[in-house]
Amino acid sequence: METTLVELPVGADAVGDVTLQAEDTARLIAVLSESLSLNTHRNYDSAMRRYRGWCAEAERGYTDLFSPVVVAKYLAFLSRDHKQSSVDMALAAILDSNPGQRNLLRDNVGVQTTMRGVRRGQRGKEQKRARMLSKLEIRTMLSAVSRDSNETRAARDLVVLVLGLCLGCRASELCSLRAADFSPVDGKGYDVKIRCSKTSDSSVTIALPLGGETDACDAIRTWLSLLEKHLGAQDPELFLLRSVTKGGGIGSGVTALQPSCITDILRRICRQAGSVDLAGISSHTLRASYCSGALLAGFDASAVARSRWKNTAMVTRYDRRGRWENVSGSWLAL
Repeated sequence: METTLVELPVGADAVGDVTLQAEDTARLIAVLSESLSLNTHRNYDSAMRRYRGWCAEAERGYTDLFSPVVVAKYLAFLSRDHKQSSVDMALAAILDSNPGQRNLLRDNVGVQTTMRGVRRGQRGKEQKRARMLSKLEIRTMLSAVSRDSNETRAARDLVVLVLGLCLGCRASELCSLRAADFSPVDGKGYDVKIRCSKTSDSSVTIALPLGGETDACDAIRTWLSLLEKHLGAQDPELFLLRSVTKGGGIGSGVTALQPSCITDILRRICRQAGSVDLAGISSHTLRASYCSGALLAGFDASAVARSRWKNTAMVTRYDRRGRWENVSGSWLAL
């Protein structure tokens, strides 16, 4: 059996310089490629393109991208008009792109001090967050969807709205759903399987109940029927959410929608509704509305967190209720 030395991908040198049989190397490459989610890979690639462009600008002309001084200057530059999470992302991308110098950069006193300064400089600034939708806004958006002359798009958009609001899904989770992930439960609704998430590679199953002003289960059945009507019998492993053309044509479902499409869909529905403010609307609006709406309805934080967040502390971060909607200081008047 032939033994070869092959060039390993970024990250491979973290396991040392070793001679591997070809099939072992192929397996190692496959495993390393799965170490980060597809979205994280995209975000890191985008962050590195911006960093390289900044370094290459004529007045700078930095050639050593992994010099601690250059990295610290870039982080300080970003902090002027970017939020903390963007600076954190930039540093994470730089560290990931050169594992050989990762520890040296991460532990460099200058880089560490710069990041401390960035964090202190962000203190007191209000973080931009996706806002929740009120029940009136949700009804207005549902009405706008029902009036859409593109009936196929309307059916798809309704699924996006009700699943996001009833399950509290991230955009990436919505786009990754397949028909096979929906298992009927007699008289109750569907068990919905989320195969993996941003923070976990383990699957979770969430209950999607029947009933309500807009029956989410009925919206799913209608969409699946449309898919079969337009495209014939569907492989249940194809992606549930599809692109829809202006003429009502439906995508094949072989590849998933980009998560950014969920924001585009929501903002278009808001424009169609006419009276829903676009400020603060993004794909995360669905997740924030799920959390805040459930709390307003009287569900306790542990019930809201179940299968969606690791703990109730994360529920607090997504709680968008106004300060006058949950005033603990009024307990004395009870």
